[in-house]
Amino acid sequence: MKTALREQLLSQRLALSEPIIQHYEMSLIKQIRALPTYQLAKRIGLYMPIKKEPNLLALMQDDKWFYVPKVKHDSLIYVAWKADIALEKSPLGILEPLGNIDESHLLDVLIIPALALDDHGHRLGFGKGYFDRFLKSKRPACVIGVIYPFQKIKDLEITEADQPVDIVLIA
Repeated sequence: MKTALREQLLSQRLALSEPIIQHYEMSLIKQIRALPTYQLAKRIGLYMPIKKEPNLLALMQDDKWFYVPKVKHDSLIYVAWKADIALEKSPLGILEPLGNIDESHLLDVLIIPALALDDHGHRLGFGKGYFDRFLKSKRPACVIGVIYPFQKIKDLEITEADQPVDIVLIA
């Protein structure tokens, strides 16, 4: 069931037009900036968008420290990043920072994408488990999941390994 749902939602997301995506991204950025948790946070974990995930990199204009994930072995680490620092493509095809210093323990807030989120904050990703493993071992104080409206699902099938987000934001 998860595989079919992943394929359906990814197909819908890939079919979105740029004007609609930009509208959704502006909505999510506005919602994130309105959250007291975000306003009080100093260190934010972001992600490098792929496959038409919401691009939230405009948040980097805010007066905060930003960190992006890097796959190291079978885990994620978060590395400090500024827009002027070079990135390289990982074997998974995702842009990652060149550094290797894991500063995951510094994160106040982590913002992550999803193919779907449900009413309980359960997340459907690409199925590799990177975010779930990270959240199980290094969960920051607040985890925000971001999705487009059609990605909100009433109830997702979950397993023991699945880690929920604390806040669900819908564009």
